[in-house]
Amino acid sequence: MKKLYIILALALFTSVAVEAQVSITFRVTLKGTGKKLNAEGLRCAGALGATEQPTNWDPPTSKKMTLVGTVSDSIYAVTLTVTRPANNMIEYKFINGGNWGNATNGFEDETGVPAACAVSAGGNRVYTIPAASTPIILPAVRWNTCDRVFQTGVNELSTAGNMDIYPNPSKA
Repeated sequence: MKKLYIILALALFTSVAVEAQVSITFRVTLKGTGKKLNAEGLRCAGALGATEQPTNWDPPTSKKMTLVGTVSDSIYAVTLTVTRPANNMIEYKFINGGNWGNATNGFEDETGVPAACAVSAGGNRVYTIPAASTPIILPAVRWNTCDRVFQTGVNELSTAGNMDIYPNPSKA
């Protein structure tokens, strides 16, 4: 019986530790905005408490986003392990390059998103982390807009010759 209590206590402790941090994937695209990708790449900065990005709002040290999916989708993503704040809300902003500012050298480094996107002061995006601690993949958004975008790439199935359907013949 003591072993059962110890196992239950360890399970409870482990679940509490997991809920203190959560993996969140942030996704953005410049496609359809007329903006050029800065040579320093897209970045995600904010009040995240991320272990991979301890400096939070400092663009030069924030983690670069990488191209995911097809090139035609132009969706960039970064996954960070975020420490859950007391109010469960995080603020973040996407940065094109390594600096704050607007329209320098033909690039739009950073501007706030429209107020209609339910953001905080300063044009930051806001996300409320749900109670479940499963990994979160945020919807991809268009640079400095409220628009969500969807990937259009198709992954071909390589099951030719490896699939059987039974019964054959069948009736509907």
